[in-house]
Amino acid sequence: MRLTERLSARTLLIGGVLTIVLVLLIGVEQDPDFWWHLRVGRWMAEHGRLPSQDLFTFTVPTHVWTDHEYLTEMLMWLAYSTLGLTALCIAFGLLTWAGFWLIYLQVRRQPFVFIGVGLAIAAVAGSPIWGPRAQMITFALSCLELYWLQGYLSGRSRAINFFPLVMAVWANLHGGWVVGFVWLGVALASEVMSWVANRDNPAHRMHVRRLAIIAVVSAMAVAATPHFLSLYPYPFQTQGSEAQQRLIVEWASPNFHDLFLRPFEAMVFLVIAAFALRRPTLYQFLLTSIALFLALQSVRNVALFVAAATPVMINTYGEWWRDFAAARKWTYHLPPRRLFAVITA
Repeated sequence: MRLTERLSARTLLIGGVLTIVLVLLIGVEQDPDFWWHLRVGRWMAEHGRLPSQDLFTFTVPTHVWTDHEYLTEMLMWLAYSTLGLTALCIAFGLLTWAGFWLIYLQVRRQPFVFIGVGLAIAAVAGSPIWGPRAQMITFALSCLELYWLQGYLSGRSRAINFFPLVMAVWANLHGGWVVGFVWLGVALASEVMSWVANRDNPAHRMHVRRLAIIAVVSAMAVAATPHFLSLYPYPFQTQGSEAQQRLIVEWASPNFHDLFLRPFEAMVFLVIAAFALRRPTLYQFLLTSIALFLALQSVRNVALFVAAATPVMINTYGEWWRDFAAARKWTYHLPPRRLFAVITA
């Protein structure tokens, strides 16, 4: 039996899209901070300790430095010094692609055409952000957390119980760990409101209790870093820094006059249109709204919007199409597999 006869249309389309997405995600270094991170990683490898003061600022040499991504910088330097720049770029591309795979797992029960198109749109929407940078760790771990939350809230999985362990690792890799509490807070808030609205359903009360416990344990796990308690205020100090918010380009709000942000703009429109076609759940609405708020506040958070909104968008369109087609008793027939393989290619 030939390959095109063994592969289903679903496998051909989704496999083709995921392959193209991987190629898109493996990019060259464009972030000017890339070499700065490598230099810090090299310094730590040579000195065997974390820097306590800013290494590269001559105007304020006594400024205390909390290197929130020290472990990532060390791993980046080790990979770069042993395997080279290309291998490092591929590693970050695979890490980001793993996030897309986790997105796929959240929507795998939907019609495959919606999955393929949705993943492609999401990959292009986040293209200004992808690259070999520590922020991709926060993207991938956000996708993992959201996958676990979806499984728990739907009653299919309790893997979210392992989230405190993930948070301990996350806090050592990147300062974006605080985003993990944002997603957890969204789930907790939606379950609290659902519990208040429907006290006859014991599932909401159980979810609130478990998620609250996980949040407390996860907050304690953040302290499992060399920075200990000083890491807690760091994300808020960064957000509250007027100089960083004003001078760093990627901290600014998206400028939709820029052509490269048009795919993100289109994705926002598609999500809003999806909610017009089919009413989202409370959790989906809150999650998408918070993710959109973050993305509109800072262009670097477009990646977080992709992580949170893509599964919601695909699931909403998929469920709407099922209801729409079933009401009209529509059926569709795919072209022969060989022809479909050519079209997909």
